[in-house]
Amino acid sequence: MVQMVVYGPNGARTTANTEPDKPGELSEYQRLLAGLEPGREGYKDAAQNFGAPTLLTEDYAGDYGGEDASTPMDQRESEVGVGGTDYDKKDYSNVDAQGYEQPSEGSSSEETTTEDGEEYDPSALRQLPNASKIVKVGDEYRAVLEFSDGLGAAWYDVTSTQYLNLGSPTPKEEYTLSGFSNKYGDFYFGNLNEIEVNGDVAWQEMTKSIFAEYGQYIPLDSPELKRLVMQAYLESWDGEQTKAAYKNTSYYNNMTNQARTFSGLSSSEQAAEIERNQYKLLAHHIYENGEEPTGGIEDLLEQATAVSKGLIGLEGAYYSITNNAEGVEGSSAHRRLNDQKAEKNEALGESDGWYSRILNAHNTYQGSHVSVDEGQYRELAKQLTTKEKDWNTILGEIQEASGITYVNKDPLLTYNQYSSGAKGIVKGALEIENVSNEDSLVTRILSEELQGKDLDKAIREDSRFLNTTRAKDELTSSVNSLGKALGFEV
Repeated sequence: MVQMVVYGPNGARTTANTEPDKPGELSEYQRLLAGLEPGREGYKDAAQNFGAPTLLTEDYAGDYGGEDASTPMDQRESEVGVGGTDYDKKDYSNVDAQGYEQPSEGSSSEETTTEDGEEYDPSALRQLPNASKIVKVGDEYRAVLEFSDGLGAAWYDVTSTQYLNLGSPTPKEEYTLSGFSNKYGDFYFGNLNEIEVNGDVAWQEMTKSIFAEYGQYIPLDSPELKRLVMQAYLESWDGEQTKAAYKNTSYYNNMTNQARTFSGLSSSEQAAEIERNQYKLLAHHIYENGEEPTGGIEDLLEQATAVSKGLIGLEGAYYSITNNAEGVEGSSAHRRLNDQKAEKNEALGESDGWYSRILNAHNTYQGSHVSVDEGQYRELAKQLTTKEKDWNTILGEIQEASGITYVNKDPLLTYNQYSSGAKGIVKGALEIENVSNEDSLVTRILSEELQGKDLDKAIREDSRFLNTTRAKDELTSSVNSLGKALGFEV
């Protein structure tokens, strides 16, 4: 049995059952909408005239403006008018089709809770932030706040009660759900009553006002972090709330230990850490080039900052300096590289030397288990020998190819770095010590991006799982359970 709430004239509402009493007869709901229910003839064609009926829920407040066949004629609102009966003298002329009462003119009383029972300050709803506008999306209303600096928008939902308290403003725009998402994205923060400040503030000023609370600055290079900053500002989060939310983002949780350590330092400590790394890089630069950079230590600021923030490792920065120095005629690195080339080429021949270097780069970034196109690599080795191409270009192509082979791999990561997590899972799940690059389960985890139930299923499908303690325990448990079910003592 399904009960529906049906809305009638002047905000009246009643309920009706959708199942007929006997097969072949009209249900109460069908009779009601056809105007065949005695005493409730005013609900004829109610679905078209007064709004779509809704399912009856536990929080239904009850009928009003309703009557049935047992109601005396002088107590039927269909006869004497709404508000003209002894049991209900209220005037429902200011109630809309969904049963929401609009404030009467001159009345100072306003609702202080939403239809879901949440308390809010109705006076604040009269003064929306300057940058906001009311937008209609399907049958819903939303408050959209567009920010300066071309940084997008945030939006809050608006209940019907709140919309009425705002004075039922004409929506500035109307969209379908997909059209709204395409225009304003997914920066949804909750209900309108959570807004506490004016949203028409330049982005940088907004972030400064938030992070001045505890002296830390969140990098704004992802939608996730922009969302956090906007919500923190609009809802007046304090420093601790903002910090806790930041530490719960995927951005923070995917950071290296160095990056997390750096983010926990004060501004002065961060500056000192960057300066220390500048001097480390300066010493390495002088060693490889025989002189300081043209602009002195300041030329190393960007690299030192990246090292301090954990974006690259110190060894990676050293390698970059060495690699660049190898291309500078007369530098220590260049002379050393030439000496190494001479030794290698004397033993293998120059082309073979380049091929060996290419193959090593392939194994480092693609993994030794990925097949090699020897003809292509031999051709590249020849081009290096004749200087048609340089080594940095070839290395970059190999690194980029690894990013295509493995969809989520950073091209600069070695295969061992990229696969270490999957190898750790295989070691633990299958209780084995050594896992090769060619391991079928490792390859499957990486290629199919397995996690959760799919990962557990893949582990169980591997024949080596049968030899694990976990598999044996599960088998013993299953046998014992079966024995008990058959009445055997276990």
